[in-house]
Amino acid sequence: MTHVLNTVQTHEPTLSTDDIRIFDDILPADVFARLRRYINGLSFRGIHADGQKKAWRVGDGDPLVGPHFGPAPAGAPVADESSMVRLWSEIENRGRSGGPVAEFQGLAASPWVYPDGTGLGPHTDNQPGYAGSCAYYLHEDWHVTQGGLLVVFDPATATKHGDEPELPWVDGEELERDRLNSPGHGIVILPKPNRLVLLSARAQHMITTVTRGPRVSIAGFFHRP
Repeated sequence: MTHVLNTVQTHEPTLSTDDIRIFDDILPADVFARLRRYINGLSFRGIHADGQKKAWRVGDGDPLVGPHFGPAPAGAPVADESSMVRLWSEIENRGRSGGPVAEFQGLAASPWVYPDGTGLGPHTDNQPGYAGSCAYYLHEDWHVTQGGLLVVFDPATATKHGDEPELPWVDGEELERDRLNSPGHGIVILPKPNRLVLLSARAQHMITTVTRGPRVSIAGFFHRP
Protein backbone atom coordinates (compact mmCIF):
# COMPACT_ATOMS: atom_id res chain seq x y z
CA MET A 1 0.00 0.00 0.00
CA THR A 2 1.43 3.38 -1.01
CA HIS A 3 1.88 5.93 1.72
CA VAL A 4 -0.28 9.02 1.23
CA LEU A 5 1.56 12.17 2.19
CA ASN A 6 -0.13 14.66 4.44
CA THR A 7 -0.65 17.89 2.50
CA VAL A 8 -1.00 20.00 5.64
CA GLN A 9 2.36 21.55 6.46
CA THR A 10 3.35 22.68 9.91
CA HIS A 11 6.36 24.43 11.32
CA GLU A 12 5.87 22.81 14.72
CA PRO A 13 8.20 19.91 15.59
CA THR A 14 6.66 16.53 16.31
CA LEU A 15 9.51 15.80 18.73
CA SER A 16 11.84 18.22 20.46
CA THR A 17 14.62 17.40 22.93
CA ASP A 18 18.00 18.93 23.71
CA ASP A 19 19.59 16.79 21.00
CA ILE A 20 16.76 16.04 18.56
CA ARG A 21 14.16 17.98 16.65
CA ILE A 22 11.79 16.28 14.18
CA PHE A 23 9.56 17.95 11.59
CA ASP A 24 7.07 16.01 9.50
CA ASP A 25 5.46 16.81 6.14
CA ILE A 26 8.13 19.34 5.23
CA LEU A 27 7.16 19.61 1.56
CA PRO A 28 3.78 19.59 -0.21
CA ALA A 29 3.03 16.30 -1.92
CA ASP A 30 3.67 17.62 -5.45
CA VAL A 31 7.03 19.13 -4.49
CA PHE A 32 8.01 15.94 -2.67
CA ALA A 33 7.20 13.89 -5.79
CA ARG A 34 9.20 16.23 -8.01
CA LEU A 35 12.17 16.10 -5.64
CA ARG A 36 12.08 12.29 -5.69
CA ARG A 37 12.21 12.32 -9.50
CA TYR A 38 15.10 14.79 -9.46
CA ILE A 39 17.15 12.72 -6.99
CA ASN A 40 16.35 9.56 -8.94
CA GLY A 41 18.02 11.08 -12.01
CA LEU A 42 21.33 11.84 -10.26
CA SER A 43 24.47 9.71 -10.40
CA PHE A 44 25.45 7.71 -7.30
CA ARG A 45 28.59 5.81 -6.38
CA GLY A 46 29.57 3.43 -3.59
CA ILE A 47 30.99 5.25 -0.58
CA HIS A 48 34.02 2.92 -0.69
CA ALA A 49 34.70 3.39 -4.42
CA ASP A 50 38.04 5.09 -3.71
CA GLY A 51 38.98 2.91 -0.72
CA GLN A 52 37.36 1.85 2.54
CA LYS A 53 35.84 4.78 4.44
CA LYS A 54 36.35 3.70 8.02
CA ALA A 55 33.38 5.64 9.37
CA TRP A 56 31.49 2.63 7.98
CA ARG A 57 32.50 -0.66 9.55
CA VAL A 58 33.15 -3.86 7.66
CA GLY A 59 29.62 -5.08 8.37
CA ASP A 60 27.98 -1.80 7.33
CA GLY A 61 28.06 -2.63 3.63
CA ASP A 62 28.48 -0.08 0.86
CA PRO A 63 25.94 2.76 0.94
CA LEU A 64 25.62 4.90 -2.18
CA VAL A 65 26.20 8.66 -2.20
CA GLY A 66 25.19 11.26 -4.77
CA PRO A 67 26.60 14.69 -5.59
CA HIS A 68 27.64 17.13 -2.88
CA PHE A 69 25.41 20.19 -2.52
CA GLY A 70 26.14 23.49 -0.79
CA PRO A 71 29.84 23.58 0.09
CA ALA A 72 30.48 25.26 3.42
CA PRO A 73 30.03 28.10 3.64
CA ALA A 74 27.19 27.78 1.18
CA GLY A 75 27.52 30.60 -1.31
CA ALA A 76 26.22 29.19 -4.58
CA PRO A 77 22.76 27.96 -5.61
CA VAL A 78 22.07 24.46 -4.33
CA ALA A 79 20.67 23.19 -7.63
CA ASP A 80 18.59 24.39 -10.54
CA GLU A 81 15.72 22.13 -9.50
CA SER A 82 13.20 24.26 -7.59
CA SER A 83 12.14 21.38 -5.33
CA MET A 84 15.71 21.04 -4.08
CA VAL A 85 15.95 24.77 -3.46
CA ARG A 86 12.67 24.60 -1.54
CA LEU A 87 13.91 21.75 0.65
CA TRP A 88 17.20 23.54 1.30
CA SER A 89 15.33 26.64 2.48
CA GLU A 90 13.07 24.57 4.75
CA ILE A 91 16.06 22.82 6.36
CA GLU A 92 17.99 26.04 6.96
CA ASN A 93 14.92 27.84 8.36
CA ARG A 94 14.21 25.05 10.81
CA GLY A 95 17.87 24.82 11.77
CA ARG A 96 17.75 28.49 12.74
CA SER A 97 14.48 28.17 14.65
CA GLY A 98 16.23 27.08 17.84
CA GLY A 99 16.82 23.63 19.22
CA PRO A 100 19.76 21.26 18.90
CA VAL A 101 21.63 23.00 16.06
CA ALA A 102 24.15 25.64 17.13
CA GLU A 103 24.64 28.88 15.21
CA PHE A 104 25.69 28.00 11.68
CA GLN A 105 26.84 29.69 8.49
CA GLY A 106 26.05 27.12 5.82
CA LEU A 107 24.67 23.68 5.10
CA ALA A 108 26.38 20.92 3.12
CA ALA A 109 24.55 17.71 2.20
CA SER A 110 24.31 14.84 -0.27
CA PRO A 111 21.63 12.36 -1.30
CA TRP A 112 22.17 8.86 0.11
CA VAL A 113 20.85 5.42 -0.77
CA TYR A 114 21.19 2.59 1.77
CA PRO A 115 20.48 -0.74 0.01
CA ASP A 116 19.68 -3.98 1.83
CA GLY A 117 22.43 -5.01 4.24
CA THR A 118 23.80 -1.51 4.82
CA GLY A 119 23.83 0.60 7.98
CA LEU A 120 26.02 2.93 10.03
CA GLY A 121 27.48 2.15 13.44
CA PRO A 122 27.31 4.33 16.58
CA HIS A 123 29.06 7.69 16.26
CA THR A 124 28.76 11.41 16.86
CA ASP A 125 29.12 14.27 14.38
CA ASN A 126 31.09 16.31 16.89
CA GLN A 127 33.83 17.29 14.46
CA PRO A 128 35.55 20.70 14.36
CA GLY A 129 33.35 23.13 12.49
CA TYR A 130 30.12 21.12 12.72
CA ALA A 131 27.15 22.81 14.39
CA GLY A 132 24.82 19.82 13.98
CA SER A 133 23.46 17.47 11.35
CA CYS A 134 20.27 16.75 9.43
CA ALA A 135 18.53 13.92 7.59
CA TYR A 136 15.50 14.19 5.31
CA TYR A 137 13.81 11.01 4.08
CA LEU A 138 12.83 10.60 0.43
CA HIS A 139 11.60 7.04 -0.06
CA GLU A 140 7.92 6.70 -0.92
CA ASP A 141 6.97 4.52 2.05
CA TRP A 142 8.59 2.85 5.05
CA HIS A 143 7.73 0.16 7.58
CA VAL A 144 9.57 -0.37 10.86
CA THR A 145 10.39 -3.95 9.83
CA GLN A 146 12.48 -2.65 6.94
CA GLY A 147 15.24 -1.59 9.34
CA GLY A 148 17.19 1.59 8.61
CA LEU A 149 16.05 3.08 11.93
CA LEU A 150 17.82 6.09 13.38
CA VAL A 151 18.76 5.35 17.00
CA VAL A 152 19.84 8.29 19.18
CA PHE A 153 21.37 7.20 22.47
CA ASP A 154 20.38 8.69 25.81
CA PRO A 155 22.36 11.89 26.60
CA ALA A 156 23.58 10.19 29.80
CA THR A 157 25.62 7.79 27.65
CA ALA A 158 29.33 8.41 28.20
CA THR A 159 31.44 9.76 25.37
CA LYS A 160 34.47 7.91 24.06
CA HIS A 161 37.43 7.69 26.37
CA GLY A 162 41.13 7.50 25.63
CA ASP A 163 41.51 3.77 25.09
CA GLU A 164 38.55 3.48 22.70
CA PRO A 165 39.45 3.79 18.98
CA GLU A 166 38.05 6.86 17.26
CA LEU A 167 36.80 4.66 14.41
CA PRO A 168 36.26 1.07 15.66
CA TRP A 169 36.51 -0.37 12.16
CA VAL A 170 37.94 -3.77 13.11
CA ASP A 171 38.83 -3.24 16.77
CA GLY A 172 37.42 -1.62 19.89
CA GLU A 173 33.79 -2.69 19.65
CA GLU A 174 33.91 -4.40 23.06
CA LEU A 175 34.84 -1.06 24.65
CA GLU A 176 32.05 0.63 22.74
CA ARG A 177 29.58 -2.10 23.77
CA ASP A 178 30.30 -1.64 27.47
CA ARG A 179 30.04 2.14 27.22
CA LEU A 180 26.77 2.17 25.26
CA ASN A 181 25.20 -0.39 27.60
CA SER A 182 25.06 2.26 30.33
CA PRO A 183 22.29 3.33 30.57
CA GLY A 184 21.59 1.30 27.42
CA HIS A 185 18.59 3.09 25.95
CA GLY A 186 17.65 5.99 23.73
CA ILE A 187 15.14 7.16 21.12
CA VAL A 188 14.23 5.25 17.95
CA ILE A 189 13.24 7.39 14.96
CA LEU A 190 11.54 5.87 11.94
CA PRO A 191 12.66 7.25 8.56
CA LYS A 192 9.16 8.34 7.58
CA PRO A 193 8.82 9.89 4.11
CA ASN A 194 8.96 13.70 4.05
CA ARG A 195 10.40 13.79 7.59
CA LEU A 196 13.29 16.04 8.64
CA VAL A 197 15.46 15.17 11.64
CA LEU A 198 17.89 17.66 13.17
CA LEU A 199 20.58 16.44 15.59
CA SER A 200 23.02 18.23 17.83
CA ALA A 201 26.70 17.67 17.12
CA ARG A 202 27.09 15.79 20.42
CA ALA A 203 24.24 13.32 19.86
CA GLN A 204 25.43 9.70 19.68
CA HIS A 205 23.47 7.90 17.00
CA MET A 206 23.46 5.05 14.49
CA ILE A 207 21.46 3.62 11.56
CA THR A 208 20.31 0.03 11.99
CA THR A 209 20.85 -2.38 9.10
CA VAL A 210 18.38 -2.00 6.23
CA THR A 211 16.55 -5.27 5.63
CA ARG A 212 14.20 -4.22 2.83
CA GLY A 213 15.30 -1.03 1.15
CA PRO A 214 16.37 1.07 -0.41
CA ARG A 215 16.44 3.77 2.26
CA VAL A 216 16.75 7.14 0.50
CA SER A 217 17.67 10.40 2.20
CA ILE A 218 19.39 13.73 1.92
CA ALA A 219 21.78 14.11 4.83
CA GLY A 220 24.51 16.50 5.80
CA PHE A 221 25.98 18.97 8.25
CA PHE A 222 25.47 22.52 9.43
CA HIS A 223 28.79 24.38 9.51
CA ARG A 224 29.78 26.80 12.23
CA PRO A 225 30.66 30.38 11.25
